[in-house]
Amino acid sequence: MDNDKLNEELISLSEIQYYEWLKRRIINLWLPLAIDIQGLKDFAKKENLTIISEIESNQSFNNYYEKIKKDVKIYKEEVLREWNKIKISIVNYDEKIKRDVKIYKEEVLEEWHKIKISIGDNQLPEEVIAKITDDSTISVFYEEYLSNRKRFLPNWLQEVVGILDNMIIKQTG
Repeated sequence: MDNDKLNEELISLSEIQYYEWLKRRIINLWLPLAIDIQGLKDFAKKENLTIISEIESNQSFNNYYEKIKKDVKIYKEEVLREWNKIKISIVNYDEKIKRDVKIYKEEVLEEWHKIKISIGDNQLPEEVIAKITDDSTISVFYEEYLSNRKRFLPNWLQEVVGILDNMIIKQTG
């Protein structure tokens, strides 16, 4: 489906339908990678790997990371293409909101602003994929994306889904 047709369909959705569509698409797109990354972090915790030299020398941990890298390289283009469609839909939906701002509840507009920042302005998902596929070492990936709570993809996904849930609740409540 081309972007113009998709955006026409999305613009015709009610707010709640759009937020539900957006939530489903984001979950379907990023949950598999978030689970893999959570698994890496859990593995490191289980093995009590906290020092970079321990992480680099743990063959099982490295094998797990290599499998994730291989999987991500296979679906990278498709994921980024779908992610771009989601970002375009947000820009277009934002235009609709600006036109029809009077019909939106203030709380929903506040939540929408958070979504725009979390998705439209946040490069974290793309960065994670780029870092995995640029053949970075596990230690670099660990330091940047597993040990840093703000750059931990599962946390980002949980935050975005939480915001969308709040928007749905506020629109129906």
